[in-house]
Amino acid sequence: MLRKISLAVLAGIAISIAGWAVSLSAEPLNDELSVLLAEHPDIRRARNDAAAARAGVGEARSAYYPRFELSGDSGAEHTDTPDRRATGATDPFSGRRDKLTLTSTLNLFNGFRDDAGLNAANITVIEQNMGLENTRQELLFQGVNQYLEVLRNVRLIKVAQTTESTIRSQLRLEDERVQRGSGIAVDVLQAKSRLQVAKEQRVEFEGRLQEALARYKQLFGHLPDIARLEDVKPAPSIVPESVDAALTQALQYHPALRQVQYQADIAREQKRAAKGDYFPTVDLVGTLDYADNNATTLGIQREQSLLVRARWEFFSGFRTRSRVEAASRTLASRKDTYNSATRRVEEDIRIAWDKLATGRRRVDLLQNAVNLAIEVFDARKRLRESGKETALNVLDAEREVSAARIKLITADFDSRIASYLLARRTGMLTPAKLEIE
Repeated sequence: MLRKISLAVLAGIAISIAGWAVSLSAEPLNDELSVLLAEHPDIRRARNDAAAARAGVGEARSAYYPRFELSGDSGAEHTDTPDRRATGATDPFSGRRDKLTLTSTLNLFNGFRDDAGLNAANITVIEQNMGLENTRQELLFQGVNQYLEVLRNVRLIKVAQTTESTIRSQLRLEDERVQRGSGIAVDVLQAKSRLQVAKEQRVEFEGRLQEALARYKQLFGHLPDIARLEDVKPAPSIVPESVDAALTQALQYHPALRQVQYQADIAREQKRAAKGDYFPTVDLVGTLDYADNNATTLGIQREQSLLVRARWEFFSGFRTRSRVEAASRTLASRKDTYNSATRRVEEDIRIAWDKLATGRRRVDLLQNAVNLAIEVFDARKRLRESGKETALNVLDAEREVSAARIKLITADFDSRIASYLLARRTGMLTPAKLEIE
């Protein structure tokens, strides 16, 4: 009878796991990630930063166009000057005066500051786009990670529930043995002790699930429908063939690394703009003046001029030299930041690669461990049926099966997350790779 019940329990485990896998195929992860990329505040912030950078290009380009300025005044004027009195006029000049001036200024040369400013603005657009891409990939990884964490804890709870059910059945059998006079009361107590441990483990997994659900809601903005989660496994295409290939991809595609590189390019253009103060500024200035009764001159006056105007501040109290020095130091800082970021990316990739390799090896070993634990469990059950084994050893064998299954599930999900983490570290965790619209 014990053998039949234990076989039924193991069959129930297999059926429940299979049924759970079937029920997890209704809510695709990609749908959740699509909503995440569309609505998360970090994405909207990064998009606004990119839009602001694009607007900055228009501002920088405006330096190549002429500027028009219209000024004027109107009102009463009272003038009494020595020159007027020298002409024999005894009374001050009093009357209404009107003046209107239209000035057009076009910069012809300013030490290449405009060119440097436009180049910096264009590079800033690319740099902000890299920031947007980095934010997008980070959210994709966090989304996949939280999705898998919820799924992992659901699986662990299922295993804990199955273990608890098995121990409860064993407890009932031992209690029946004692009632018939063929069992030992201490075996019932031992079964109750194991049952309490199994319950504590289930409660622990349920607590972890609540934590995972809280993080899921913070990220996605809503709680998942647990019954409709998808059994997510990473596509082989997102994992590089070797650690060297991963390093090559990261140096070429990692958005955060490229963002730092573009920041160095911006600093280089800013240094070039600072050097522009060493050169003179040349403008083409056109003026149209209209005056009526202006400065004691009766009648209407009209003046037009088109001039080339140059200005050169050849000494500014070493201000220009200080600006160039500051820009040079900023450029050197950006280069050092890029070198440091390259080292961190290489470190992250090697760690992620080791996690993935270790996780895959653990999955293979733990799969064998589960099979061996099941064989030991079956053998101890048969011995128990013949009276050659104690109930405590049978319960311990069952607990070994549960522990091996829990370790296998944990290692399996660690391996999955490590695959996505490696793709994130190489800059390849893109919507296209995950087939997200």
